[in-house]
Amino acid sequence: MTRSVKLEKISSLNHELAAKVFQEAFNYVGQNWSETESIKYVERIAKYACSYVAILEGAAVGIIAADIKDDHLFVDAIGVSPKHMKEGIATLLWNQAKSFAKQSNISIIKMIADPKSLAYSWYKKLGFSETGWVELLLEIGKE
Repeated sequence: MTRSVKLEKISSLNHELAAKVFQEAFNYVGQNWSETESIKYVERIAKYACSYVAILEGAAVGIIAADIKDDHLFVDAIGVSPKHMKEGIATLLWNQAKSFAKQSNISIIKMIADPKSLAYSWYKKLGFSETGWVELLLEIGKE
């Protein structure tokens, strides 16, 4: 990445930028976040211990949201604008979360990921390993 990306803690000053890139990144991978839902999500994660938006030339290009849960840091979301994938932005955001964990004396980072997702192999390259837990789903009312 040749241009300078700045990481900013998510706050009321930049939450609309963060919501826009969150919506763009996660809708690109098949989720269906509305603008209103994205803003509500970002307002919630702004309270997390480690929530940042990556800014490039005044535009949001990535987001990470992680919070301390018991003895670990839980990464709730990490996403990059499709126009800026493969530019090192996700790595920059990931390194911010890892540094935060180290500074907070946290040695475990957890996340939930879909093995079919585009990012899953990247998570494995970062050193994440499967725990054996499997998410189960039951839709009631559709019998």
